[in-house]
Amino acid sequence: MISALEIELFLKSRGELISTSGQPEQTVEKPVPFDQIAQNTLTFIRHVEGEELNKIADIPGIILILPELDPSCDHIAVKAQGYWIQCRDPRLTFALVLCEYFEPRLTHHISPNADIHEMARLGNDVGIDAFAVISAGVHIADGCHIAAHTMLHSGVQLGRGVTIGAGTCLGGPGFGYQRDNDGTPQRFPQLGILEIGDGCEIGENVTINRAALTTTTIEAHVKIDDQTYVAHNVSIGAGTLIMAGVRIMGAAAIGTGVDIHQGSLIGQGVRIGDRAVIGMGSVVLSDIPADTFAAGTPAKRRGPAEKHRLSR
Repeated sequence: MISALEIELFLKSRGELISTSGQPEQTVEKPVPFDQIAQNTLTFIRHVEGEELNKIADIPGIILILPELDPSCDHIAVKAQGYWIQCRDPRLTFALVLCEYFEPRLTHHISPNADIHEMARLGNDVGIDAFAVISAGVHIADGCHIAAHTMLHSGVQLGRGVTIGAGTCLGGPGFGYQRDNDGTPQRFPQLGILEIGDGCEIGENVTINRAALTTTTIEAHVKIDDQTYVAHNVSIGAGTLIMAGVRIMGAAAIGTGVDIHQGSLIGQGVRIGDRAVIGMGSVVLSDIPADTFAAGTPAKRRGPAEKHRLSR
């Protein structure tokens, strides 16, 4: 059971709280969607109207996260039987509370069935699940978790608190070839490294190649969904969100805070500016400026990015 007071103090420490009403001793057992609200549950609502608030106010023993109320609705909050938390962004606040109190914690142990080379370097509190393979020369910082059946090739460097999903392959050689005079493809050796910054989350069955001669770079707090492919020499800026099935070709440069929707393809050498948004299934063959929404095949500018964000 989690008390309203615990949640309130946590949100105050994060600077997310505007005001509260109700009994701080009240407790909840579990989070639920808004349409399943019941006694001793936690939920949120993003947009409210007076009539809807009146119905919610009659439900006892709930903790409700909601946006800042219009002064005309203050009397409803006062009479509410539950505990109401007003904040700037209810969905974000709800997510923070779930992470703090309800999300299962990863167990950071090293499975005896993991294959870890003696020349790999591991930080403190690292978890490595069964049948993961960690090659010589891999550096894993504190607090990382590597799921089962992953492969980390030599030259992979993980920052603090990185999580890697099952079946993912990091730091393998990119697809580099040069045809000779007879037209036969000759291998261009991939001798670089892969750096992944603090707090990144890499999903399941993801492939990220090391660079040919320099560094493939994934900056801090990038989140990459399942079955994504990132080629050699790519750079991805901090805080970017990449959804499932995206393909990013060699030497592409993705800015900070970019959102790339499902199944998109980013062409070789393409540059995407900070905070841009790429629509679902797009084929991006030319550069996209910062703060722009682009979509289509080939992708074209469709207006400002803000209303298309994954995190809005």
